[in-house]
Amino acid sequence: GTVLARYPDPDQWVGREFHDAPLIRAMRSGAGGGVIETAGIDGVTRLFAYETLLGGRGGEVYVAVGVPLAAAYGSVYSQLLWTLGALLAVSALVMVLAWGVGGRLVVSRVRSLVDTVHRFGGGDLAARTGGCNDDAELGQLARAFDEMADTLCQHQLELANQKAALDQHAIVSIADLSGRIVYANDKFVEISQY
Repeated sequence: GTVLARYPDPDQWVGREFHDAPLIRAMRSGAGGGVIETAGIDGVTRLFAYETLLGGRGGEVYVAVGVPLAAAYGSVYSQLLWTLGALLAVSALVMVLAWGVGGRLVVSRVRSLVDTVHRFGGGDLAARTGGCNDDAELGQLARAFDEMADTLCQHQLELANQKAALDQHAIVSIADLSGRIVYANDKFVEISQY
């Protein structure tokens, strides 16, 4: 734990003993050599490399070289900051592109689908989405709507044909719960003169 040589300021440190300093404890741990980030004998934290020079009965002699943390990690920190900055910039660019291009694409497809549904609900039974050529969720939804609209139109055509056949051969009237007639076909009117 006695300092034999030190640079800088040898006059202040040579000959002094530091048995409990973290650096001295690390050197005495028996590892022979190593690297440690710890406070030196002056209390300043540095990155130290140490090695046993002599060992034996008379004691051991060690050498330690300390590098200030800013010098040891400076280039790594600057590279890390540059990399993080570049990563953030690329992430922001991807988000802007995804929101701008992808968002407009999705929003326009949803609006088109909603407009088609409103037209169909308003009585335009020929309204279709035009189908989408992809297998994404919106494409599947558009195709499902078109299939449903085709099926409903087919059922409506069948009902219209059945109604026409029934109107030609039978008297048909529909009354509400109070007995008031709310519908009468042409055959009913023709026969009843009502």
